[in-house]
This record gives sequence, C-alpha cells and structure tokens, in this order.
Amino acid sequence: MSLRDFNAPFPDDPRALHNAPLGNGTGLDNFHTRQPEDIEPNNTPKIIGAVAVALMIGMAEDVLSGGPPGIWTLAFVLTYALVARQRDSFAGLGGLAAVLGFAAAAAFACAVAYFCVAAFALLTPGASLPPVPPILGELAMTVLFYPPGTLAVGWLHHKLVGASRGDV
Repeated sequence: MSLRDFNAPFPDDPRALHNAPLGNGTGLDNFHTRQPEDIEPNNTPKIIGAVAVALMIGMAEDVLSGGPPGIWTLAFVLTYALVARQRDSFAGLGGLAAVLGFAAAAAFACAVAYFCVAAFALLTPGASLPPVPPILGELAMTVLFYPPGTLAVGWLHHKLVGASRGDV
C-alpha cells in the first residue's frame, strides 16, 4: 500500500492512481510527489522530428522533380499522418507484408501528389489533367527498389551501429 492509497475514500475506488490531492486546496498539492509512471509521455519531439524529415524530403523531391513546389511535401506529410495512426500495424510487418504496407503508403503519397496537381490543372484556364502513367511509373519504381534499398540500409546499419553496440 502506498501513501497515495490513503486518499481513496473507498477500497474499490475506480481511479487507478490517486495522485491528485483531495485536500482543502491550501496549496499542499506541491507536497505530493509525481511518480514517473504518473506523468504522461511527451511525444512532441518525436513528432516534430518526423514531420521535419518529411518536410525536408518533400522539399528535396519538389526541387529535384521540377514540379510545383509543395506538392510532394504535402504528400509526404499527409502520408506520415496516415502511417503514424497505424504505427502498431506497420511495425509488426515483415517480408512481403512489409513491402505491401510500404506500397500502400507510397500509393497514398502518389495519389495525393497526383490529385494536388490535377486540382491545380483544373483551376488553371486552358490546362489539361496530368497524365497518369508517369505517376504509376514512379510508384512502380519506388516499390521495386524498396526491398533492395532496405537490405542495403539494414546491412550498413548492422555494420556501423551494430558493431559499436557489440551485436557483431
């Protein structure tokens, strides 16, 4: 039994952790210590870092592809938002399922980019819709080079980082 349990009015109180003081509000709330398990995790640095990486990759793609600025940046940030919500589902994938999960995320990014360019084309007088085969070719090349790319990066990671951790 911890000191926090003395604040419970009944033994079957539904609150799991009694870290909120039930006193008369005379300023003794700082008297109670906060345990690490009582503090909710702060994921803001992780999220900001991932969004910053998606922004940088998207901006590099926009500059290198010669397309309208911001299209791939938006596509990658929206894809990150979709994948972040399904993080647990994607984390356990391996083999062909991992390739199919990556293909689904890449297809979503390509669809967002295509529909953004199509929306700009519809708003521009005299412009026509962009052709579909180039975006399908980009999706095919992305998915085709994903497995050898992950094998190469995994091997490099094992050689550089794994050796320094004693995982040789």
